[in-house]
Amino acid sequence: MLDSHISPRSSSGISFLKGRKRSIIWKIYFYAFLTMTLFSYIGLLGKEARFIDVLDTLTTSAMLFALFNYTYKKNLLSAYSWIFMGIFCLSENILYTYLTNIFLHENSPSTSYTFGTLFIWLINLPALITLFLNARKN
Repeated sequence: MLDSHISPRSSSGISFLKGRKRSIIWKIYFYAFLTMTLFSYIGLLGKEARFIDVLDTLTTSAMLFALFNYTYKKNLLSAYSWIFMGIFCLSENILYTYLTNIFLHENSPSTSYTFGTLFIWLINLPALITLFLNARKN
């Protein structure tokens, strides 16, 4: 009797819970990505880093910034800035994958390198997507 005023098409709070779960998943991913970025900074401190490694860490920081902006619903940059950053980060990730393949494995990557590369791309993919989602939201 109490729920007789709720029609099947009205929102009964389920969509709110779905949005809340999505927000929690993005926050967990953000903090995991933050931890990964901090470890990459620590990795650069102890050795002489190549230019591409420094550029990759800076790109990871830009993706972390985009994740923060998207996760916490901020509006920190314009849409064109997000598109530029997205193209830059995507290009750098492709370049980094290509250069590490050539210089470290001489065009014949091992199976572990291939799976490692796929794993890193899967980790970075949501962060790259948030760069373009930020542009769409503005």
